[in-house]
Amino acid sequence: MKITLITVCFNSSETIEKTIQSVVSQNYKELEYIIIDGGSTDDTLKIIDKYKDDISVCISEPDNGIYDAMNKGLRYASGDIIAFLNSDDWYVPDIQVFKKVAEYFNNKKADIVSGNMYRYKDGIRIKIPRRELTEKTVFLGAICPHPTMFARRELYSTLGGYDTSYQIAADTKWILEAYLNGADFLFVEDYFTYFREGGISTTEIYATVQEEYKVMLSCARKYHRSNIEDDIVTHYSKKLKRLEYEKFFKIALADKKNEIRRLFDREKGFYIWGAGVRGKQCLEMLERLGILVIGFIDIDLKKEIVQGYKVMSPKDIDEKSYICITPELHEEEIKTELESMGIEKNSFFTYTQLMDKIVKIGSL
Repeated sequence: MKITLITVCFNSSETIEKTIQSVVSQNYKELEYIIIDGGSTDDTLKIIDKYKDDISVCISEPDNGIYDAMNKGLRYASGDIIAFLNSDDWYVPDIQVFKKVAEYFNNKKADIVSGNMYRYKDGIRIKIPRRELTEKTVFLGAICPHPTMFARRELYSTLGGYDTSYQIAADTKWILEAYLNGADFLFVEDYFTYFREGGISTTEIYATVQEEYKVMLSCARKYHRSNIEDDIVTHYSKKLKRLEYEKFFKIALADKKNEIRRLFDREKGFYIWGAGVRGKQCLEMLERLGILVIGFIDIDLKKEIVQGYKVMSPKDIDEKSYICITPELHEEEIKTELESMGIEKNSFFTYTQLMDKIVKIGSL
């Protein structure tokens, strides 16, 4: 079974050799390897030339973006199966990915075979969880990862190439339309690919989610799935709001520390109620701001020390200090308990309230 692998690149000298090596080391006899370069001005072409005997087609010329380059690669493809591997990703070493994929296609009824992938950043690899693909979840982002996807060539003949009116999410649109047109997906447990963070889909997260949102609504309307539109709007609106929240929070902590410090009486110390994840996040933030933290308050006293701070029971609270309440699901309950202990209302607040104030500062 002939497999066509397409890599598109532009000024990728720092990463492309690892990508190429991961492909040619497969030693798959029926491989057609196509590289579409956008007219690189660094050493990308010199690196590609080192592997010219293993490359079937190499084109270097200006293009109109990544999806234009991918469509160009499709025009040269002659394999039974087609896959794409970006110039900063690579196949998992010591696994015969192409051989496994060919066996899956030969033994199973499938138009698309999709494996798992690792996200790679700063020398650390993280397994990417895969959500179940259903009529509903497919519109909420449960799309098989493009770097792990192998598709029959006939599917590209039927659906066409990638929609170049999109800059980031055309691959999402293609996969979604494949699903909506009845393509058979085979999800396998093998880890095929390392996906290196740093490309546009990870550095321009807000723009990526915006474009995915546009894709989902467009396809829901095109394929008459009006029943799912409200879910799409709710899901992506919340996601965009959260990303915007995170953006302004980072801006505030990076550039507006003095404004944030004015929220606090610097003469008082702080207790953090709750030694869980949010409590530790609160501690990290207060430390970055130079705010005095006395310790953690927690009903569970199994751990006496957390992050170098003493864990105390509520009865040990000094009434002259502030208390930040971090357990999200128990905020009102803890407020009531503090009031019953005689703690003044202006001495405690929730982590949510604090975050909202900081985000507002970052947005100004």
